[in-house]
Amino acid sequence: MTFIEENNINYWPTPAENPDPNPIEMLWQKLKWYLRTVVRPSNKEELVQGIQEFLQYVTPEKCCKYIGHLQ
Repeated sequence: MTFIEENNINYWPTPAENPDPNPIEMLWQKLKWYLRTVVRPSNKEELVQGIQEFLQYVTPEKCCKYIGHLQ
């Protein structure tokens, strides 16, 4: 800290165990869960179909919820 202050280095203090503040990570997590538990694809076509099904449930409201969760 002394070095940072003496050299006028701008920094953003964060907690040691800072969670990833990227909302897309929450969406990826939901997609992976959906594919593993609901779709359980065994080939590429089933995987693509499962992703397309999941994306039907991604609404602007859900995206706002993910982003709002960070505030």
